Amino acid sequence: LLAVGAVDGLSPQSRASFSSQGPTNDGRIKPDLLAPGVNVRSTRSSQEAFPCMTPNNPYYCIMTGTSMATPHVSGLAALTREFYQKRLFVANPSAALIKATLINSADDIGYGRPSREAGWGRVNISAALSPELSFIDTTQGLSSLESSTYTIRVAEGTPLRVSLVWSDQPASTYPFNVSKLVNDLDLLVTDPNGQRYRGNDVTPPYDDQIDRRNNVEHVSLQTPVAGTYTIKVYAYNVPLGTQDYAWVAHYDNAD
Repeated sequence: LLAVGAVDGLSPQSRASFSSQGPTNDGRIKPDLLAPGVNVRSTRSSQEAFPCMTPNNPYYCIMTGTSMATPHVSGLAALTREFYQKRLFVANPSAALIKATLINSADDIGYGRPSREAGWGRVNISAALSPELSFIDTTQGLSSLESSTYTIRVAEGTPLRVSLVWSDQPASTYPFNVSKLVNDLDLLVTDPNGQRYRGNDVTPPYDDQIDRRNNVEHVSLQTPVAGTYTIKVYAYNVPLGTQDYAWVAHYDNAD
């Protein structure tokens, strides 16, 4: 699932005033992404009685709202799925992989990543469909206290972004203000000098805050040092079954 907020196409660096902001009652980061949602022209049924149309054309309408922003992300999700299937030969990319790709490639529009105003940022189709990435989409899930470690070789000059996403099990609705996370995974990225970066920890020393609320964890390094990085996915607590996951990394590949 993706929660989508809106930006103004004429002012794409700002969240639209009507677009809801987070966090949720239990402290999760929402929205996930933003997309254009102000004065968007779209098709309209000729049988629709709602009085909205472009001048002299009953088949098009200009409307504003997050309902206009969401189709942008839906279309990009479909293109991203096709990209994995046809360009990267992934037969059945998971929902977690699609979500991780869209989040990892989104642009910070000035609120920070993540933020309560913009979530992980504004979608970017060029970055989402870029072949300059590494990814894992695993169906061999982790049980509690298990982990998997991967390595990538990063060159200097281009930011390194890593996003871990998993499709969590359903949680109970009540009470509203209690964490809804059921299966809890952690992301840990370690650079060639041994500096560790935990997912969603955006303040120094970047490895002492652990997220126990979100099923999205992200690490972003604007000026990574060159060398081999490790990406560790750790299952802190998985009370229900095993937990599949996907991670995506955008960076300048040293190989």
